[in-house]
Order: sequence, then C-alpha cells, then structure tokens
Amino acid sequence: MRENTVIGGMTIGRSLSHDISYRAHLLETIFELYRDEQTNKIYIPRFFKELVDAGIRKDDPRLGEMIKQVREAEHVDQGVFDQEHLFLDKEAFSKCVGSSIGVIGKALKKQLVIPDWPSFTSVMTELYEGCRGYTQGQVREFDSKVHHSTTFEDRFYEKYFTTHTSASSGRS
Repeated sequence: MRENTVIGGMTIGRSLSHDISYRAHLLETIFELYRDEQTNKIYIPRFFKELVDAGIRKDDPRLGEMIKQVREAEHVDQGVFDQEHLFLDKEAFSKCVGSSIGVIGKALKKQLVIPDWPSFTSVMTELYEGCRGYTQGQVREFDSKVHHSTTFEDRFYEKYFTTHTSASSGRS
C-alpha cells in the first residue's frame, strides 16, 4: 500500500497496483492520441510542441529525465535532430516518458494552473511594486460581508494595498 491520503477527515487508501495501472493507461492513451498513423510512432517535435502549448516550458526540470531519455533512445546529440531520429515507437516512448507521465498527463489535460511558479511570483511582485506607489484614483468599495472592519476608515484606508489573483477555477 502507498501512504494513505486524508481528505476532509476521511482516509483514502490507494494501492500501488492502482497507480501502476493508471499510469499504464495514461501512457497508452497519450501514445494513441499523438502517434503518427503511418509509422505508428510519436513525432517528438509535435509532442513537445503540445507540451509547450499546454503550459510546460522546454526547460522544465520535471521533464529533464524524459528529455535525457529521448536523446539516449535514438542516440541523438543535443543539437542534431534529423528526420530519422524524430520518431519514437511505443516501447521507446514508454521508456522515455515513464517517470514524467504524471506531469505530462496533467499538462495535456490542462490541469496545471501555474506551470512556472517562480516566474509567476516574480511577475506578481513586479506588478505589486509597480502599482503600490500609485496614489491617484479612487479606493475600491468592498463588500462589507467580505471585510469585517469596524469602521469605514479601516475598510477604505488608502495606504492599504494588496494584489489578488484568482485561478481559472475561481479559487484564490
């Protein structure tokens, strides 16, 4: 058994065999979705483009092992990609992607909310610092149900400044 997960006070146990079968199913599904029908292989540049489009950066450390495995699978040097070395059959693809299948699956299912957290926080800090000194305009009127300050001045004090970000799911 794997370590139990507790959600809302309820213990949920997962078996290792469940995780392995899920990963195998996910790998199979991804291969079938992205394989070339003529060669029955995955065209690696197209697959990498799909990952980038899904929010995974080319230099994402979570894919480092996969990229290393892809290069080793076809004995490809870092800068040399000819047409012959751009395809992986199912066995080679499984070997290369195996350790990264979880994050790849999440990316392709659009389940990565913020793919690059350090860059995101850096941009948010820049926005905050850039706006903090802005003194023109009006103070936003907040819903009193949300802000339980006792006085009007506390709720609308102009020197209080914050930034807020909401994920696409609406959770803050």
